[in-house]
Amino acid sequence: MRTPMSVTEAAEAPRDNHIDSFAGYPAVLTVQQVGKALQISEQTIRVLCQTRELKARKVGKYWRIPKAFLLEYIEQDNGNL
Repeated sequence: MRTPMSVTEAAEAPRDNHIDSFAGYPAVLTVQQVGKALQISEQTIRVLCQTRELKARKVGKYWRIPKAFLLEYIEQDNGNL
Protein backbone atom coordinates (compact mmCIF):
# COMPACT_ATOMS: atom_id res chain seq x y z
CA MET A 1 0.00 0.00 0.00
CA ARG A 2 1.19 3.48 -0.85
CA THR A 3 2.00 5.98 1.89
CA PRO A 4 -0.60 8.79 1.91
CA MET A 5 0.52 12.20 0.68
CA SER A 6 0.20 15.40 2.63
CA VAL A 7 -1.83 18.24 1.11
CA THR A 8 1.41 19.98 0.10
CA GLU A 9 2.88 16.86 -1.49
CA ALA A 10 -0.34 16.18 -3.40
CA ALA A 11 -0.44 19.77 -4.65
CA GLU A 12 3.18 19.58 -5.86
CA ALA A 13 3.02 16.08 -7.37
CA PRO A 14 3.17 15.76 -11.15
CA ARG A 15 -0.23 15.18 -12.71
CA ASP A 16 -1.39 12.88 -15.49
CA ASN A 17 -3.36 14.26 -18.44
CA HIS A 18 -6.72 13.18 -16.99
CA ILE A 19 -6.09 15.44 -14.00
CA ASP A 20 -6.29 18.52 -16.22
CA SER A 21 -10.05 18.02 -16.39
CA PHE A 22 -10.25 19.15 -12.72
CA ALA A 23 -8.55 22.49 -13.38
CA GLY A 24 -11.83 24.42 -13.20
CA TYR A 25 -12.90 22.91 -9.88
CA PRO A 26 -12.47 24.72 -6.55
CA ALA A 27 -9.74 23.73 -4.08
CA VAL A 28 -12.31 22.08 -1.79
CA LEU A 29 -15.23 20.14 -3.24
CA THR A 30 -18.59 18.97 -1.94
CA VAL A 31 -19.86 15.40 -2.07
CA GLN A 32 -22.18 16.48 -4.88
CA GLN A 33 -19.35 17.94 -6.96
CA VAL A 34 -17.16 14.84 -6.53
CA GLY A 35 -20.06 12.52 -7.36
CA LYS A 36 -20.84 14.46 -10.52
CA ALA A 37 -17.17 14.61 -11.55
CA LEU A 38 -16.64 10.86 -11.05
CA GLN A 39 -20.12 9.94 -12.26
CA ILE A 40 -20.91 7.93 -9.14
CA SER A 41 -23.58 8.42 -6.49
CA GLU A 42 -23.28 10.84 -3.61
CA GLN A 43 -23.88 7.91 -1.23
CA THR A 44 -20.84 6.10 -2.68
CA ILE A 45 -18.75 9.24 -2.13
CA ARG A 46 -19.95 9.42 1.49
CA VAL A 47 -19.01 5.76 2.05
CA LEU A 48 -15.56 6.38 0.55
CA CYS A 49 -15.15 9.32 2.95
CA GLN A 50 -16.43 7.41 5.99
CA THR A 51 -14.12 4.46 5.30
CA ARG A 52 -11.26 6.88 4.63
CA GLU A 53 -10.62 5.36 1.23
CA LEU A 54 -11.07 8.92 -0.04
CA LYS A 55 -9.51 11.39 2.37
CA ALA A 56 -11.95 14.11 3.38
CA ARG A 57 -12.86 16.40 6.25
CA LYS A 58 -16.17 16.80 8.00
CA VAL A 59 -17.32 20.40 8.37
CA GLY A 60 -20.29 20.25 10.68
CA LYS A 61 -22.36 17.46 9.21
CA TYR A 62 -21.04 17.89 5.66
CA TRP A 63 -18.10 16.19 3.99
CA ARG A 64 -15.58 18.36 2.16
CA ILE A 65 -12.97 16.86 -0.12
CA PRO A 66 -9.81 18.83 -0.90
CA LYS A 67 -9.10 18.61 -4.62
CA ALA A 68 -5.55 17.44 -3.85
CA PHE A 69 -6.98 14.41 -2.00
CA LEU A 70 -9.40 13.66 -4.84
CA LEU A 71 -6.54 13.73 -7.34
CA GLU A 72 -4.48 11.45 -5.07
CA TYR A 73 -7.41 9.01 -4.86
CA ILE A 74 -7.78 8.95 -8.64
CA GLU A 75 -4.07 8.39 -9.18
CA GLN A 76 -3.77 5.59 -6.62
CA ASP A 77 -6.90 3.91 -7.98
CA ASN A 78 -5.39 3.84 -11.47
CA GLY A 79 -8.70 4.74 -13.08
CA ASN A 80 -10.64 1.78 -11.68
CA LEU A 81 -13.60 3.89 -10.56
